[in-house]
Amino acid sequence: MRTLKAIIALLFVLAGILIGALNQQVVDINLIFMHYQAHLGLVLLLCMLAGAVLGGALASAGLLLRG
Repeated sequence: MRTLKAIIALLFVLAGILIGALNQQVVDINLIFMHYQAHLGLVLLLCMLAGAVLGGALASAGLLLRG
């Protein structure tokens, strides 16, 4: 079981490296009071991480409130 978790974690790390390496374009992020420039790969990875965290939080809240 520990080996399977390590392999899955390694696959996620490799996918992150691949996404970052293939998306080197610089994008502008304009928020209301802030302006950022970042690589597209980094922006994609941060958006996926934010989605996973929010989805996990909503799923956890749903389980806690239902019980």
